Amino acid sequence: MCWCLVLGVWLILPAAEAATGTATVVDIDSHIQSVTVFPDQALVTRRGHLACQAGLQTVRFASVPSSIEPESVAVKGNGTVSITLYGARVVTRQLAEAADPRVQQLETAITDVERRVRVLDDTSEVLQQEWEFLGGIGTASSEQVGKDLATRQADPQQLAGVLAFLDRELLENAKRRREARLQREELELELDRLRRELGQLHERWARETVDILVDLEAAASGECDLEVSYRLPGAGWRPVYEARCDTAASSLVIASYGMVQQQTGEEWTDVVLMLSTAQPSRSGRMPELESWYIKPWEPPVAMPYARGAAAEMKMMALASDAAAPMLQEAALAEAVVESSGPSVLYRLPKAESVPSDGQPHKVALRQTQHTVDLAYEATPKLAPQAYLRAQLTLGEDALYLPGQVQVFVDGAFVTTSSLDLLLPGQRLDLFLGVDERIRINYQQRQAKVDVSALPGLRGRSKTIDYVYVTTVENHLGAPAVVWVSDHLPVSQHDDIKVENIRCEPESVEEVDQKPGVRRWKLSLPTGGKQQIVLSYRVRHPLDMRIEGL
Repeated sequence: MCWCLVLGVWLILPAAEAATGTATVVDIDSHIQSVTVFPDQALVTRRGHLACQAGLQTVRFASVPSSIEPESVAVKGNGTVSITLYGARVVTRQLAEAADPRVQQLETAITDVERRVRVLDDTSEVLQQEWEFLGGIGTASSEQVGKDLATRQADPQQLAGVLAFLDRELLENAKRRREARLQREELELELDRLRRELGQLHERWARETVDILVDLEAAASGECDLEVSYRLPGAGWRPVYEARCDTAASSLVIASYGMVQQQTGEEWTDVVLMLSTAQPSRSGRMPELESWYIKPWEPPVAMPYARGAAAEMKMMALASDAAAPMLQEAALAEAVVESSGPSVLYRLPKAESVPSDGQPHKVALRQTQHTVDLAYEATPKLAPQAYLRAQLTLGEDALYLPGQVQVFVDGAFVTTSSLDLLLPGQRLDLFLGVDERIRINYQQRQAKVDVSALPGLRGRSKTIDYVYVTTVENHLGAPAVVWVSDHLPVSQHDDIKVENIRCEPESVEEVDQKPGVRRWKLSLPTGGKQQIVLSYRVRHPLDMRIEGL
């Protein structure tokens, strides 16, 4: 048994094996075994079994996507006999008809839908003729009834029968025509979708096939397994989360999911799917600084503008109160974390299928439960509402990428929030939406303006006294902690003074790196109410225009 690994496409073969290019080409029946999806591309691994003959031969993995990155191709294998791998290369073959199975599927589906549309059109035409025929009967009947009434020969029962027949047939005809119109509209939508998907497959892809050729030499006849792997653009994944908070237990469950989508041209059916946080498209080499030269500016020389085209694909259980039998909450399947450090690799717990249609496919990654500190945060000057906040410190194995969070509080969906990049050991402040049971009123009392009567050293001055009152009421039915934030103006000029600052009650803390921002911690009992009064004076020269007030 022999294992060999060859990376890349252009390989210098040993002199004794230079004739490998003339070896017999043997097709191998392969399937996609596993896919590792990165945020902006995918690594695909194909596996096949081969009964190899003694000597040199070329094994062909046929019909891989034409967007394959040739330099990413790698091959490895093992067998019942000694096998030597000499290299792998990517080649293109022109075909008489479309090679991509999806193209053939789309063309067949489009033909079928077009046939059904023609059948509906024929049906609608017949129904329209029937409608006109019934209308003609109605017109003729009306004329005959008029004549019968004029000669007093009308039969009421016969007249009622004719009218009932026409009503029944006309209503049935209208119903069938309406159904035909609706069916045709649905078929037109399906036809448009199929045509758009077919249009996304480049014509060049449809009329040629790309193969991977592997050159090998077997010491004797035997069995071997070969694997080729390659990278593809057109695939990616992004994280999304669900946060479920139990306020009574002060617990928070964070469920992580991956939204996977791909348009690589391959169908991933029942594959081992792994999601990686690594970004292989980003250069792994640190950029180096060069010398920085400066010189007098010279006008640029006009050069012809070459217009180019480039395309870059970037992707990024509820419990029941039933008495019997006892119901158990469904557990969330979790991916296995296979590596950590600079990047994380999640191996999904079961085989997955992701079609090449660009639609998002949601897979479960992991679920963690935390004990949290719950409190309310409010910035009344910006929004007079209280936001429930859950605070916790992440464990040493936690890693959360930026993504949206669907927030559930006590079993009910309340809002959509978001997570920033969070690393192990960091503090997480997750906002769980507005709670209207904490009522906040923010009021600015009328500002008092005064101008000094006597000039000072720098002329006459103007003073403005500001007073802001924040009222917080607790209607939760339980005690609550509410953090309130407000700010004072910060002078950036010697002639502008902010003075006579008063806070009732005194603020608990000032926010780091945000001068003038202060926070109050209010502990409100059930039904409690408390006010914060913030006042200050701004003084400046009368002839100075102030920005920001």
